[in-house]
Amino acid sequence: MAIAPLSPLGIAVFAVPLYAGPALAGLSSANLESLTLFAVFFLFYVVATRGLKLSSASDWAGFVFTTLIQFALVSLCYYIGTALSLVIGPQPIPLWLPITMTGLASVYGAWRYRNLSQIDASVSDALDRLQNDQED
Repeated sequence: MAIAPLSPLGIAVFAVPLYAGPALAGLSSANLESLTLFAVFFLFYVVATRGLKLSSASDWAGFVFTTLIQFALVSLCYYIGTALSLVIGPQPIPLWLPITMTGLASVYGAWRYRNLSQIDASVSDALDRLQNDQED
């Protein structure tokens, strides 16, 4: 039985390890420099699934904004792990484990959702048609 990519379980299969990596790094009190690598993995997933156009200044601004959002998400996950480590104590998790989890999850998610921009376009078209039908 295959798991549907857009089902809650299908999304969780890649999202849990993607977000758990930075949280585990925070739980193990890993150095802050690791956040950059996690952000690169997050950004790779976004660029691979959404595409990257940098032909205008607004495209570049969108890319910079997307990069900042990914860094903020990574930081949030890391500090959730850090807060948990204050409660239960830092855990002896080798840094390679969360890095590998997040790296593999980003590659898997990029492969699994590689046509996401086409799905977005189809959904947008369908919504436009519904809206036009309601106006008529």
